[in-house]
Formats: sequence, C-alpha cells, structure tokens
Amino acid sequence: MGLVFFILILFIISIIFALTGTIKYKIEKLYISNCNKDRKLEKKFTSYLEFYLFSKVKILKIKINQDKLKNSKIKEKIKNINMEKFKQDKNIRKEGLKLIKKLNINLEKFKLKINIGTENVLISSFAVAIASTIIPLFLSKYVKKYSKENYYFNLKPIYAGENIIKMEFNGIVSVKMVHIIYIIYVYLKKTNKKGECKKDERTSNRRSYGYSYE
Repeated sequence: MGLVFFILILFIISIIFALTGTIKYKIEKLYISNCNKDRKLEKKFTSYLEFYLFSKVKILKIKINQDKLKNSKIKEKIKNINMEKFKQDKNIRKEGLKLIKKLNINLEKFKLKINIGTENVLISSFAVAIASTIIPLFLSKYVKKYSKENYYFNLKPIYAGENIIKMEFNGIVSVKMVHIIYIIYVYLKKTNKKGECKKDERTSNRRSYGYSYE
C-alpha cells in the first residue's frame, strides 16, 4: 500500500512539474585568465542545474563543476557529433533555430567582465568594439525584465602587445518545462513524418517496378 501511495504521489508531482515546472541553469562562477607570469590558461567553473515547481519551489539541485565534467563522458559524446553535416545542411540549421526560438529561453541574469589583449593593438580594439555591439543585441532577444543589478557587461582592451585574456561571468538561464515538452513533441512528430515518407517512397518504387516488369 505504501509503495502504491508513493508511486501515486510521484506521478502527481511529475504531472505538476510538466505543467508548471521550470528548469534553471545557473553559472555561479566562470573564470578564465592567463594573467600570470607563465601565461598559462587558468579555468574555474561552478554551475548548478535546478528544477522548480511553479517557477518558485525548488525540488532538485545538481552541481556541475570542472571535476564532474572531466569525469563524465560528455566530451566524448560531443566529439562523436557530426558537426560537418550540421554546417552543410541548411535545413537542419533552420529547424534547430526554430526549435530554439520556440523554447522561449529567459536570460534571468547576465554579468560579464572581459579584459582582452592581442599582439596587434588594432585587433584588440576591433574585437572589443564588435563584442560591445553584439552583446546588447543578444540581451534584447532573451531578456524579459531588465534591471541594472542583474544585467551588465564590461569589455576593456589591453594594450600590452601580447595575447592576454581575463574573463569573469555569472548568469542564469531558465526554460519552462511546457516548452521543452512541446519541442520534444514537435521533433518526434517531424521524425515520424520523415519515416512515413521514406516508407511510402519505397512501396511506390516497388509497385512501379512491378508494373513495368509485367
């Protein structure tokens, strides 16, 4: 009886989460720098994947840091992805962008500081100018409620005649579970349609061949 009750409660929570849930990915600390004597690249990374009911009640929190990423097989899976096919196939890119837009991503927090320098002073200035133009456009697409406390970026060129970078970032991205389920549904529907088309093509080819043989 206790097991049945537990399964029922879990089922109800799953339905509530599917209808009202929100997934948040929090990058608490992302630090990249080679501002040291040896110019060795230092990296520090700490983030959390959080699951909420009604966008407020936290039910699960998973820590993701450098050590976990090293021990996981994510890198191997990324290497196995055929990126050349993605680059060449325009239809895949278009469908991917459409699906991302339908996710209705909300950027709840974005704090970025970058100091960058290259061997060429003009390239350093040019890189900062381009980034300063692109970032506001990016923020305008994914920020729903703007506030100075949660959104800012500071980009500065370093005129030292060598390749130097110092970056600090923390941010929060959230997606509602309803949108994720909808995207999965659309994707499965499209793949099923493609499969049906291929089957129809095969059967039609066989029939035409049969009639010509007679």
